[in-house]
Amino acid sequence: MSTFIKIDQKVLADNFVISATVEEEGTGVSHSQGNKIELSYVIGNFSFVDPPKIYEQGENVEGKVKAVHYNNTPIVDMPLYLFTGERWSASLVQNLTTDINGVATFSLSTDTFSGDVSLHVSNSPALTYPAYRTAHYDNGFHIVSLSQPPSHYTKTVSSLELKSKTPLSCDKEEDISVLYTFVHEPKGSVDIVYLVSNFSSEGQRFKIVFN
Repeated sequence: MSTFIKIDQKVLADNFVISATVEEEGTGVSHSQGNKIELSYVIGNFSFVDPPKIYEQGENVEGKVKAVHYNNTPIVDMPLYLFTGERWSASLVQNLTTDINGVATFSLSTDTFSGDVSLHVSNSPALTYPAYRTAHYDNGFHIVSLSQPPSHYTKTVSSLELKSKTPLSCDKEEDISVLYTFVHEPKGSVDIVYLVSNFSSEGQRFKIVFN
């Protein structure tokens, strides 16, 4: 790949068009196939791991960030920087270092937060955009919202998120997790009703409801 990157980039697009032809020996029958492959300068990325979606004023926001290489392997002992605010005016609030799993934990005071708060994680102490056509890491981004009582005039921040394996295996039991957040509800157990839909080969639809 370094051979292509050294070529004058002004006259090239960031993609390859690859084609191949296979001919069957003895019959002369051939088949051609082509594909377009994009050239990426992303060598890794940072992300928030199951981050909180809401916060209570005065309580800490706790979460984790993860750093991985382009092949999804963890980046160990990497310094990371946590920011709050909009990208063009973000404030550095914490220095982090990843562990052997590429994960770092954080805890933020919400005393000065108001409304929705943007969180960013980067490997640079200054939150900037990558230079044109240079190898870089994709920064992580997440928004946490202030907990508010539900009303007709405000958008709810309660949520349900289905976390399951894809695809599901046939003739085998599978555990499916639901990550839920209910705002201004008393703590305790909750009943979740969910629907499982599937289509048979004949196009018939089956529904199973669990409590």
